[in-house]
Amino acid sequence: MVKKSILILGSFSSGALELQYAKNLKAQGWLVKCMDIQEPVNLIKNKNLLTKSIHFVYPSAYYEDLNKVILKEAALFKPVVILIFKGMELFPETVEELKNHCKFLCNYNPDHPFEFYSKGAGNSNVEKSIKFFDTYFSYSNSICEKLKNSYGIDSFCIPFGYDAQLLPIKKHESFITDQFLFIGAWDKEREHNIKKLADIDLQVYGPEIWAKKLRFKKQIKYHSKPLYEQKYADACLNAGGILNFLRPQNILEQSHNMRTFEVPGYSGLLISERTEEQLSFFEEDKEAVYFSEIEELKQKLKYYASNRSSAAKIKDSALKRSLKSNYSYKHRAELLTTFISNQID
Repeated sequence: MVKKSILILGSFSSGALELQYAKNLKAQGWLVKCMDIQEPVNLIKNKNLLTKSIHFVYPSAYYEDLNKVILKEAALFKPVVILIFKGMELFPETVEELKNHCKFLCNYNPDHPFEFYSKGAGNSNVEKSIKFFDTYFSYSNSICEKLKNSYGIDSFCIPFGYDAQLLPIKKHESFITDQFLFIGAWDKEREHNIKKLADIDLQVYGPEIWAKKLRFKKQIKYHSKPLYEQKYADACLNAGGILNFLRPQNILEQSHNMRTFEVPGYSGLLISERTEEQLSFFEEDKEAVYFSEIEELKQKLKYYASNRSSAAKIKDSALKRSLKSNYSYKHRAELLTTFISNQID
C-alpha cells in the first residue's frame, strides 16, 4: 500500500545522490515521481558555443520553460511532499508557488546553500529560495546552524552515505589491485596536490582534462574510463587506498563529502584530508587514514604500500563501523522520512 507521495526534483545522472533517495523511498512504500531539472537545460545550452555563451551571460533564459513544466506537473500530481535537490534551475517565485501544490516543501543541498566556492555549486536562485522551504536538509551540521541563525529556517543534518546494495567484487586487474587511486573531477588545487605525489605509484580516474594536466608525470597513470556504481565499488575494495582531497568548503566547515562514506562502505581504505566530522565518523588509523599536509600524506602512502596487512585491517574495521553505525543511504532515507512524517502527520 502506498503510504505517501513525493515529487523529487534534481539530477538523475549516474552516481547522483537523488537516485539513492528515490530508490530507498520507493522501498519504503512511497509513491515517487522524479523530474530531472538539469538535463533539459543541458540539452539546450550544450548545442554549440553560442548557446553556451548565452547560458553563461543569461542562464535564466533556459529556465523559463522548465519552470512552467514543473509547476504544471506539481499541480497535476499533487504530492504530499516535494523534495528539491539544490535547485539552481528553479526561480524563487517557482519555489514559492510549489508550496501551494504540496503539504511539505523541502530541500536537500549537497553543497553550501549561500556560500558558493566553485562554479556549479549554487547561484542566486538557490540563495533566494531558502526562505520558502519548510525544512532545509544539509549534509553538514555547521551549515544547518548557519541556516537557522542567518535565515531563521528549520534545518536538519543528514550526512552523506553509501549504497549498501552495491557489493564490491574482488578482482585481479593490475591497474587497480593494491594501487592507490584518485577518483574525481579536476581542479587546480587537486592537480597541484597530485603532482606532488609523482614519486608515488598513483592511478587517476576522471575527466579527460586530467590526461593533459598529467602528461609529463609518467609515474602517475591516468585512466579515462569512468568509475560509477559497481565499478566504483569494485575499485574501492581492490585498491590499496582511495585518496580523498576535500573541497575548500569542506575544510572550512570541517565536514565531509560523499567519498567519506562510500569508500569504507565498499570495503576500501579511505585516505582523506583530516576534518572534525570525519574523525567522528571513522577513527583515525583504525577505520580510516587522515592527513593535513602533503608530506604527511606521502609518509602514510609509503607506509601502507609496504604494510598491506595494516591496510586490510583498517578496511575491515571501516566496513564494520559503516554497518554498525547505519551509514547506508537506506538509513539516511529513513532519517529523512521519519523527520518529514513527524512534521506532517
